[in-house]
Amino acid sequence: MKKERIIAIIVAIIVAIAVIAFLVFSKNGQNTNENNANSTSNNLKTTQQSKGNYNVFEAIKLIKTDDTYEKINELIGFEGELTGQSKEGSVLNYKKYKWELTEDTYIEATIDDNKGKITTSATANFPDSMIKNDKVDLSRTDEMKKKINAEGGLTYEEVVEIVGGVEGTLDSVDSFSHKYIWVNSKGGTLHATFNNSGKCTIFNGVF
Repeated sequence: MKKERIIAIIVAIIVAIAVIAFLVFSKNGQNTNENNANSTSNNLKTTQQSKGNYNVFEAIKLIKTDDTYEKINELIGFEGELTGQSKEGSVLNYKKYKWELTEDTYIEATIDDNKGKITTSATANFPDSMIKNDKVDLSRTDEMKKKINAEGGLTYEEVVEIVGGVEGTLDSVDSFSHKYIWVNSKGGTLHATFNNSGKCTIFNGVF
């Protein structure tokens, strides 16, 4: 009887430990899932609040330099607001439009009024804080200075490698180039412009 009682007590202790472990694990798992859900929600905040078909980062990638005003309206999902235009009789005849996607982000484009398409640029506007990345390393920009003037020039892929393997965020396009931006965790920035051959023509920022 003594042995049976001891065995019963041991079994009861094991069961109690198992139940406690299960409850603790379940709670931690629930918290983890909630944190993941909150993180995902924050990351998608811009997309969810966009007034158009795309968020600002997606839209700038889809706009082509020969798109018309009507084409951009169709792409984004609503008409852009006229924000400026050339003076009457000016050699350059253009109109500037703005598509406000959220309170903090918008697309701008300059349309040649004669040709009816983009001639100057299309630009994505957003706070730098939206693309901060602690993996961005701006300590090696001296290497960029050497390579940009060297034979063969400086390619986009080389810039990505120099800044820590992080892809740039496209923020401006025109007929001749594409402009990218990198922002590190401290708010340091790198702006780099690449021509249609993929070579960096100029870069600047706060390193």
